Formats: sequence, structure tokens, C-alpha cells
Amino acid sequence: HLIAVGWTTVAALLLSFALQRSGVDPISPIVLTAIVTGAISVAGQVQRRADRIDAFRQLVQLRALHLQARDAGRHLLDVNRELASSARLDPLTGIGNRLALEEDLLALDHGRDPARGSVAFVLIDLDRFKPYNDRHGHPAGDWVLRRVADTLGESIRAADRLYRLGGEELLVILTGVDEATADGIVGRILMNVHALAIPHPENRPWQVVTVSAGWILHQPGVTASAATAVAAADEALYRAKRLGRNRAVAAHRLDRASIPA
Repeated sequence: HLIAVGWTTVAALLLSFALQRSGVDPISPIVLTAIVTGAISVAGQVQRRADRIDAFRQLVQLRALHLQARDAGRHLLDVNRELASSARLDPLTGIGNRLALEEDLLALDHGRDPARGSVAFVLIDLDRFKPYNDRHGHPAGDWVLRRVADTLGESIRAADRLYRLGGEELLVILTGVDEATADGIVGRILMNVHALAIPHPENRPWQVVTVSAGWILHQPGVTASAATAVAAADEALYRAKRLGRNRAVAAHRLDRASIPA
């Protein structure tokens, strides 16, 4: 703006000098020229400054929208992760549900599971749980299920996994174990649940909440499919029930060749 005013002043002086030499009064043309030129210059500079301010504001708005879009995208990813995670959790106990189990069994069968070596499938069922619900009501039964699930979580190792299949049936996958290790962990599970000493008069002769378990050692990719192994653990669980409850029964290992086509 100062440069424009300076050039206007120089032009006015030159015009004044030329008019004086021609014998014409230079005041009126010079003043008029200066006023018009100055007004045009000022108006142009004001408009230019307004355009620059508007462009800067638009740039700031675009940057803010970009940041909002990025934050919204991150939030959406977080929400999707939370939804995917919650879809695989049992709402009552907070442990894995049947969907999570099915995905993990599929991963075991296809070698995508990070677990190495043998795993043990341990199927667990609360003893005489229906009479407990009938006597104390479902809210009390839900509390017992949460306590038992928490106790199972404390009885296994960090690498092991725990699921609720529905009702009072739970399943544990022990990773990287041999037969002796699996047997010891299963025994600890039964002992820790019994030690809760939750009164259950209908569960004679112990009169406290107990669990029964059936388990099998499984070698992914060598023995039968994971689903078949779980079914064998289920059969072992029923044998434990028939033998008197509050005990664990190990199923025989299933070789792939022994499974009917």
C-alpha cells in the first residue's frame, strides 16, 4: 500500500511540473488525480487484504475439518474394535463366548494359532446347578457363575483361555501342556471352586458349590480336529457326572486314523 501511495505521489509531482510549464494551474488536476488514485489504491489493498484473510480462514477451516475427520476415523476404528471384542465376550461373566471359541478352534485346526505344542480342552460344569437356581433364584445363580468364572481365571495361567458355552458350562484351553501339567491344573480348578465354600445344600454330600470336569490332550494338526476333541472332553465330563460329580475324568487321546470318515 505504501509503495502504491509513493508512486501516486511521484506521478502527481511530475504532472504538476508538466502543467506548470504549460501555464495551466496544476492544483485541481493534481488533487483530483491524487484523490482518485489514492482511493483506488486503498480500495484495492483493502480488498486484497480481505481476500487473504478469507483464504487464511478457509485454510484454517480445512485443516480443522481434516483433523476432525482423522479423529472421527480413529474413533470409528476404536468403536469397531470394541464392538468386535464385546461380540466375543459373555456379557454375564466377561470371559470368551461361543463365537470366540469357534474362531479359536478354527485357528487351531488351520495352524494360525500362536499356541505351540499340545493343548488340553477342559470342559467344566457346575454340579446340580438347577436346584441351586430353583432355591435361590437366577440373580443368585448369576452371581455364582461369575464367582466360579473368576476362580477359574485365577486357577489357570496367563496364556490359557476361558470360555462360557452357555448355561453353567465352561471350557478352558490349556496351551503348551503335557498330560501331567494338564492334570495338575484341572485338579487345582476343582479344589479352588470347592474352597469357595458357597452353600449348596442340594449338592450332597459336599453341600457347597462344586464342579465336574472332562478333559483331553490335543495335538493340533496331528490328532483329530479341535471340535472332535472338545466332543470327546464332553463325553468325559458326562462320565465324571455319572461317577459321582466333583471330579475330573480324562478322555482317551483321539488319533486322526481312529475318526470315522
